[in-house]
Amino acid sequence: MELQINQRIQKYHPAVWRALTDLGKRIYLPKGIPLQARQASQCDINATIGQCTDDEGQPMPLPVMADKFKNVDPKDIFLYTPQGGRRDLREAWREHIYQDSSEETVEISLPVVSAGLTHGLSLAGELFVDEQTRVLLPQPRWDNYDLIFGVRGQGHIVDYNVMTDPDTTTKNPCRNVSFNSSGIIETLKEQSQHTRKLFLALNFPSNPVGYTPTQSEIDILVHGVQEIVADWKRRGTKHSLIILLDEAYHGMEWDSNSITSSLFFQLQHIDREYVVVCKVDGATKEMFFFGGRIGFISFATSKETQAAMEEKVIGLMRSTISALSSPSQIVLLKALQSPELYSQQEELRHVLQDRYEVLRETLQKSSLDYWPFNSAFFCLVHCPTDPQKKRLQLIEQGLGVVSIPRTPALRISYSTVPKEKIPNMVDILQRNLL
Repeated sequence: MELQINQRIQKYHPAVWRALTDLGKRIYLPKGIPLQARQASQCDINATIGQCTDDEGQPMPLPVMADKFKNVDPKDIFLYTPQGGRRDLREAWREHIYQDSSEETVEISLPVVSAGLTHGLSLAGELFVDEQTRVLLPQPRWDNYDLIFGVRGQGHIVDYNVMTDPDTTTKNPCRNVSFNSSGIIETLKEQSQHTRKLFLALNFPSNPVGYTPTQSEIDILVHGVQEIVADWKRRGTKHSLIILLDEAYHGMEWDSNSITSSLFFQLQHIDREYVVVCKVDGATKEMFFFGGRIGFISFATSKETQAAMEEKVIGLMRSTISALSSPSQIVLLKALQSPELYSQQEELRHVLQDRYEVLRETLQKSSLDYWPFNSAFFCLVHCPTDPQKKRLQLIEQGLGVVSIPRTPALRISYSTVPKEKIPNMVDILQRNLL
């Protein structure tokens, strides 16, 4: 089975094959108990899977637990779901992704359900990141990237600056920075001279910067990638580029100038002899389902290789966490099927947008220096002295923030701050930072 799916990948998506780690090449989904149980599902006597049912074939939950789910079919809560997640949920999420595109042709694998966004990123790392991989990560970045792709994946970490360098000749240097499209392309071009396997992580909307590029900034980035790939093709090299899209905060864009659709649709058609596009998203932020731990991982690939990629991901899951949470999946599925979902989403987004606008206006009137922000939940405020010491000092003032020492900055998460308290928060920052 492993040989069959590998041959399919080699034939129809060469970049994937060259990019796979040794584990990625070896992994497959065995035709074991889950498949045999599914094949026997209509049998009068089904003695396959190790889960408990009563004499009528219904779940046998503990009443103290069943009482908490009175309005849901017990089978959707207390029994296993298929490997890789419920098929109906995976199809519903793909339809949700399609709503973001105006393109007629979208080649995307059926999303595989993961146990949260972090798990989806980790699965991508297991497939593609090893000691031979140059992993280009944003700076500043979410610190879990280093654990996933550096400590676990053992990739060679290379920083690229998300924003341009501050102009130190101005009063507030950070306020005037912009998205570093050209710098990212230069880093990619330079690193391609040292290795033939590159992994570029793009995170929009960004954590911790809180920025999403404009369409013109994205055009520069996409065009730059296309030129690099075209050069590889002209020279006949065997480079492979994995572009990982971490879209955890998709839908949380507050400025009309920033892109609002997934970058996936602009990257999906780049030459698959050289490029692999992997999209990781989910319900955590997009659906305000933080405790649900439901993410998804998808690939831009042809119909001939979609099933093979899905099988490799599910094989990785089978060998680690096996099955996923049934209650979380049915809750999300019911939400995606509800005609009220998107109006309810908008209501909550308006709360966050109001907080964003109050914070932006208050910061503009202040003397604080901060990075441009227009999305996600965050804002970076420049910290001229040790951010970690300043963070502890702010706790004594009744304000909790996150320190970003390398930048150096403090990350403000306005998603948890009532808008009435934002002016006081900025005042506390101003008194302690200036």
